[in-house]
Amino acid sequence: MKTNIIAGLCLFLFFAASGLKAQAQTSLTSEAAKSFIDFYFNGQGQGVVLADMKICMEIVENECSEEVSPIALQQGVTYSVWMMFVVPQGDEIDDIIVQYNSGGVTRKSSTASVKGSVRYRTWKSFTANRAGNWDIVVLHDKGGDVQTLKTITATVNE
Repeated sequence: MKTNIIAGLCLFLFFAASGLKAQAQTSLTSEAAKSFIDFYFNGQGQGVVLADMKICMEIVENECSEEVSPIALQQGVTYSVWMMFVVPQGDEIDDIIVQYNSGGVTRKSSTASVKGSVRYRTWKSFTANRAGNWDIVVLHDKGGDVQTLKTITATVNE
């Protein structure tokens, strides 16, 4: 009974914190809710879920306070790539990689660690130092098996 109450509270907090409106919450199926609960409480060793990713000008209290359109980046400006993960309870994953690719070449990469949470937030800064198209790619290196979690295609203007 206590586990069900905690699971329900975690599910509520996850969706409330994600900014979903009450309308969207009521459309959540019982299967999706059960799948989320099972992943968080029993998914140890299965990896992570990248729930959200944004390019931001500023981070305030672990939140992207000023999102920037990926097609409106300016050369020479430093931005943050903000990410929100769901990580199974008790897991700690040290091999999240963020790559910044331009012209088919990785220009920069950084790593991140995430811990068990229904809403683990982290961010990495980068300076858009050349005009053109960029791919910002978040990867999970599972030791020989690298999984692409998400890619944002951005345009840096002069």
